[in-house]
Amino acid sequence: MLSVIIPTLNEEKNLEILLPIIKKYCDEIVIVDDGSIDNTIEIAKKYNAKIICRTKNLGVGSAVVEGARAAAYNIVAIVDGDLSHPCEVLKASYLIENNLVDIVKFSRFISGGGMQNKLRWHLQGIYNRIINILAGTRVSDFTGGFLIAKKECFMYETTARHGEWIIEFLYYNRNKKICEIPYTYNTRKYGKSKFSGKKDIYRIIRYIYFIFYYHFKITLK
Repeated sequence: MLSVIIPTLNEEKNLEILLPIIKKYCDEIVIVDDGSIDNTIEIAKKYNAKIICRTKNLGVGSAVVEGARAAAYNIVAIVDGDLSHPCEVLKASYLIENNLVDIVKFSRFISGGGMQNKLRWHLQGIYNRIINILAGTRVSDFTGGFLIAKKECFMYETTARHGEWIIEFLYYNRNKKICEIPYTYNTRKYGKSKFSGKKDIYRIIRYIYFIFYYHFKITLK
């Protein structure tokens, strides 16, 4: 059985579309909200989601881990609340249910994957190749947090608050069985995107810092 974790901040219009669709692919929805001032919580209640309300923005990374640990089921998926992640690929949870893998990592950068914003896709493809070299990994979409995993994969002492959570997660689970499945990242439908070209550059600099931080913190214990 599958629990879906959705970190939110003012996503009412997107959730109104997303939640009735995603209910077809999971057994539980967990909304971790960082102080939305719109009707995000009301929409979540409408679709019987489990809701974790946090009074201020504590970051997507801590929201992911808190939501995963609160999940009722032993398989959890991390999905953005802005309609950028296609729900139908969640059917890949059967790979974990049948103990074929521990983590299903969805990728924009393998054959069949992509992004609607082609320029950003090319730039992020370069970023991810650099990060893979520095991290010594073979995960093609290192910067994306769209995945399904066993709940036990989140049971570590986390320090991540923001997007660096995926680096920490992959380091802690570096010995687990991981497979990648392609998907196309869609442009946000409603609301203002949290990313831009300049923010992507700043983001990659932060990720490079955290690669070295988690490498020394985790792998050299």
